[in-house]
Amino acid sequence: AINSHKALKAISPQAPIANWFFDDFHRNGAFIVSMAFLFFDSFDLKHEGLYTYLPEEIIDPTTPDGYDFFLKLGPLSNVNKNYFKGERPFWNELTEHPNYDEYWQAKNVLQHLNNIKPATLIVGGWFDTEDLYGPLATYQTMSKNNRNENVHLVIGPWSHGQWNDSEGSDKLGEADFGFDTITWYQDNIQLPFFNQHLKGMDSANLATATVFETGANR
Repeated sequence: AINSHKALKAISPQAPIANWFFDDFHRNGAFIVSMAFLFFDSFDLKHEGLYTYLPEEIIDPTTPDGYDFFLKLGPLSNVNKNYFKGERPFWNELTEHPNYDEYWQAKNVLQHLNNIKPATLIVGGWFDTEDLYGPLATYQTMSKNNRNENVHLVIGPWSHGQWNDSEGSDKLGEADFGFDTITWYQDNIQLPFFNQHLKGMDSANLATATVFETGANR
């Protein structure tokens, strides 16, 4: 959407990674070693040409006990020494820049979110362990630096990407939220938003921010 073509009328950043040092493999600066190790095992491996299949895990950790595995691993440098052999580029960058230095600051998307012209629907979940910072920070930044009526936020009681579940749900694990929040969001926010901006239908009349209140289930 930055410097977008005039034909682009509406966008929906969903679980956006606004800043790599606060989202995904970092959680507000804390490096999530286990997630990064398992993800980059296959997804960061150099590959000739395009993948035509979902990469499978290559490394066998030999135990389902993650705590035991990383305890026996020793220093983080042993990941490359024993497993990755320097062949996972983003892993190398993550471990070479443990602090919020110029490398991470340059990757901060928020500094570029000015004068965004397409209507924007930002979506996230309270229980999204990977990307909770991103939706909130993106909305905060865009609502200040763009036409406020053009920017909308939705935060529901969802895990990562759960809002896209075609079957809907009123639960997350054993937590019951009282009604099918996913289908409600899809029918009352997402569809009207795109109908308005892509098909020229009636105004969706969306609130600037629609945020689920856990406990009250509303």
